[in-house]
This record gives sequence, C-alpha cells and structure tokens, in this order.
Amino acid sequence: MKKSTIFLLILVYIVSFIIVGLFGIQTRAYDAIIDVESISLKAVEGTGVTGEYDAKKKLYKFRTYYEDNLIVQLKAEVLPANTTYKAVKVVADTELATFEVVEDVFINITVKGEGSGVVDFSVASTDGKDLTVHAKLLIFMEDTYEND
Repeated sequence: MKKSTIFLLILVYIVSFIIVGLFGIQTRAYDAIIDVESISLKAVEGTGVTGEYDAKKKLYKFRTYYEDNLIVQLKAEVLPANTTYKAVKVVADTELATFEVVEDVFINITVKGEGSGVVDFSVASTDGKDLTVHAKLLIFMEDTYEND
C-alpha cells in the first residue's frame, strides 16, 4: 500500500475518535416498554362512594349505601403516565358483584342482591408484571352504617 493511503486511513481513524469524543454516540431504544410502577384507586366523583387508603394494611376501602341496581364506579390511576400498558384487570372471587373494566382504567362494580355486604377484590396491571393493589367495597343499608 502506498504511504499516502496508510496516512489517509490513520487520519480518518483519528478524526473519527475526535468526532465521537466531541459529539458522543447516543443510543436510543425505540419501542421501549415502560412498566407500571404504581396503581392507585379512587371513587369517581358524584357517585355517592367514599373511600380512603389504609397505608398500614395496604388496602383501599370504599363505602356506599345499597340501592337497587347499584353500580359503583372507581378509577385506577396507573403511574408513570407514559407507561406502555395502562390497562388494569380486576381479580375477585365473589358472587356479590360483577366487575367490568371500561376504557382500561374505569372499574364498574355491579352489586347483586340486596343489603349489606363486603366485596373484596384486587386490581392488577396488565403489563406482565402483575403489580396488584387490594381493595374492599363496604355496602351498607342506610340504617346499619358502621365505622369499619
């Protein structure tokens, strides 16, 4: 090889190191999956449902009064906001209510039967990590309201 060709190759090699050193190479992952870090639940305003989170028991408690054709609507807030899979699912083993997830984050609970009762359920992420929060819905007849 000629000396000029070798010199040119060495020069290109050195210049490439300088350019990379000055500007750097940034790698960017496209279609990166962002996992769910937390799920919180709250009652939809105007539905007559109250609720709070018991941090000691790690449990959401919601209260409502029974009425015919009672449908309780909760909203699951999934964080971070830019998570890839925002949808949630409900896991419950009860005959007191049926559950339907609407628009990925609204949970409609249709109460069957009459009277007071407790509906235990869990809300989990659908991102494959199955991050889960536990909740209970306390249903009271108007004259039997108790502080649980």
